[in-house]
Amino acid sequence: MLYQAAFHLEREVDYGVKRLSSSIEPALTVLLGGIMLVVALALYLPLFDLSRILRR
Repeated sequence: MLYQAAFHLEREVDYGVKRLSSSIEPALTVLLGGIMLVVALALYLPLFDLSRILRR
């Protein structure tokens, strides 16, 4: 009896975790893309400013 209850509750928890992780995954992808954009801009904007200063 307890084995059946534990099995049922474990299946519910596994299903809930899978749903939660599948719903969070797109948001994490967008967040990591935004972080990479900020890092890339932090690296390249000073170089663009430097090349603009050197052209004068």
